[in-house]
Amino acid sequence: ATVSVLYWSHLSNMGLFKLFTAGEKDASKLAAIQALAGMVKAKVQDTAVDVNSITYRLNASPIGVSPALETDAGYVAGLSGVLFYLGELGDRSLVGRTVYERASIASMVEFAVAEVGSLNIPKPTAEHSGVMNGVLGGLNAWLENKTFLCSERLSIADLALAFSLFPLYLTVLDAPSRAGFPELNRWMDTVLNHPNVKAHVKGALCAKAPAWYNAAAKPPVAVTAALSTAAPKGGEKKEGKKDKEGKKDKKKDGKEQPAWKKEASKKAAPAELDGSAFDIRVGVVKEVRKHPDADSLYVEKIDVGEAEPREICSGLVNHMPPSGLDGKTVVVMCNLKPTKMRGILSCGMVMCSTSAEGEVKLTMAPESASAGDKIILESLDNGSEKTQIPPKKLDAILNELHADAAGNVLWKDAPFTVKGKGAWKSAHNGAKVK
Repeated sequence: ATVSVLYWSHLSNMGLFKLFTAGEKDASKLAAIQALAGMVKAKVQDTAVDVNSITYRLNASPIGVSPALETDAGYVAGLSGVLFYLGELGDRSLVGRTVYERASIASMVEFAVAEVGSLNIPKPTAEHSGVMNGVLGGLNAWLENKTFLCSERLSIADLALAFSLFPLYLTVLDAPSRAGFPELNRWMDTVLNHPNVKAHVKGALCAKAPAWYNAAAKPPVAVTAALSTAAPKGGEKKEGKKDKEGKKDKKKDGKEQPAWKKEASKKAAPAELDGSAFDIRVGVVKEVRKHPDADSLYVEKIDVGEAEPREICSGLVNHMPPSGLDGKTVVVMCNLKPTKMRGILSCGMVMCSTSAEGEVKLTMAPESASAGDKIILESLDNGSEKTQIPPKKLDAILNELHADAAGNVLWKDAPFTVKGKGAWKSAHNGAKVK
């Protein structure tokens, strides 16, 4: 067991804080607190203590909850309380600037401790795989259009959840297992590469999943029900498909619509998408600047052969300096749904590869390619105009992007090329591309 003593160099009137932990059991919680301490300019020093002692239970927590922070007003026990207390000493965005943000952050910290923390059990069984996949799948869906969990900035919720998940990334989720949760991986990469967080991230990612873990295991019914879509607002009963179609087929006066109108109003079944749906082009970066409200984002202006350069936000600050982008030829996915990233509309995605060790590099267009050149799958592309890819279908086709042993970027087994100029290449052989 340990005691962490926090010295507040910038708050001389605050005096000395002591943080009591239960040793190895609280390792991930302590790492989250240490990362937050760095953000609010604190220093942490550890010594040993027994959190089950009578003294601890009488003063810090009657049931031995840890960690616990000693303050001038008394003790604050539990990860949520400690993070909120320390977060109040820094930028208010850490704990939420509005009532809604604070409530959302509190809810997510509770989820991290109660639900995600419970996944890290000493001797899991095969049935545990389904529960884990249900929780991770729900988080992956939640993060689909979010940079951070609860607001436009990093908060204590991100710290609590990332460090609660980190033991799973170290011991259970090998590369094939992680591949099923791309949005969760992106978010973990963003949080854990924050300058004040990175110093407390130790250990190599899991190389091989344990025998008990089944990456294909489906969540049990209880988990599936908890992750299902909520009922419509106002408590109204959700209409079945037949009910909706029946109402559409009638006019307000109760008369049936003509047969031709019924047919015209029915939507065609959406076609399955493949790699030819991507509008991927060669781009040239004309300008790079740091996002004013996001520490991990660059905002680039990229010439992709249109009348004006596109503005695109990329989470590459922790992976390369501005000079690594400015003036460089890049590869851009152009037909994604434009998404606001902390107030700036991002109209595309700069394509990168990530090595097994977590190194991120730009993918490479052929040397003779120019801004606006299209990168296509010659074996699948029929020359039709590219339309915006529905967000719900993006992951399914994006997950098939990868590099082969020679560094050629493929969709499944089909290679991408700039016609007559060469292949689209990855800086990492055999890596995922996104």
